[in-house]
Amino acid sequence: MRSLKTLLRNLLGPESEPKLVFERREAWRLTLEEWRKQEAMVSESIALAKNLTYRAQIDVLRNSHPCHTLFTPIGVSPTDRIVMQAKIEGYELALNNLEAMTRYLKSPKPLEATFSDPDQPTKRK
Repeated sequence: MRSLKTLLRNLLGPESEPKLVFERREAWRLTLEEWRKQEAMVSESIALAKNLTYRAQIDVLRNSHPCHTLFTPIGVSPTDRIVMQAKIEGYELALNNLEAMTRYLKSPKPLEATFSDPDQPTKRK
């Protein structure tokens, strides 16, 4: 029995054979702050956030938020509550960070030194 790949090649020709290219990439090493300081990255995030499928995915994540999980009234230990609180805070932080990627973070202007040299005496009027 011929393999499916051979059968497809015979039916559709050699051009129909899928060509897989594996590309090695270095892991992203940007922080959220670095992302938000680059206008090009923020504009890409804004374009993505306008995509209806992406917005639906975010809504699904918000609907699946651990804060909607109810404990049974009996038998919940303090440790269980601590773990649940940590999950809720981590989940909320992740959703907020996704939203924050769409907001540009302006670099603060450097402060100008308006004070005098402490080694020199000041003039009094």
